[in-house]
Amino acid sequence: MEKEELKILEELRRILNSKNEAIVILNNYFKG
Repeated sequence: MEKEELKILEELRRILNSKNEAIVILNNYFKG
């Protein structure tokens, strides 16, 4: 895999992780 592709994949993973964290926070907020 090329370095550029790796960089893009890492970026995507980071975005997805922060998105998941936001969803968890929202879920907790609405439950509480």
